[in-house]
Amino acid sequence: MADFARFPIISQSLPPLYRERFLDLCVLAEKSHGTRPVIHAHQCDDYSVLRQIAMNSDAILLCPEVNILACGFEGRLSRLPVPLQMPNAVISAAMSARPSPLAHEFLRVLQEDVEATLSELNF
Repeated sequence: MADFARFPIISQSLPPLYRERFLDLCVLAEKSHGTRPVIHAHQCDDYSVLRQIAMNSDAILLCPEVNILACGFEGRLSRLPVPLQMPNAVISAAMSARPSPLAHEFLRVLQEDVEATLSELNF
């Protein structure tokens, strides 16, 4: 955890629950390291940009493992063990109170695609 405080952190914009867990990690890292604060160096919602930053810098990337495995970065980035369990990601979609048949079909196809992708990655 002391090493965690020595490197810049990059991530997507974090929703409140993940932000809370990230702050918990920061507190653990700062206590382990002494007084050095954790630097959340960059937030971006484009995972291709985040992966490239991680590959070309010493930054630690916070992201779901599926985003690494699904894009051919397996073996090029290493997973770091942390003492806190992060919540599972949930994919959700918002639709109107009266969705059209096309909206229902789109969500059905999306769900099938996500399930197929996760099964290929053994999730």
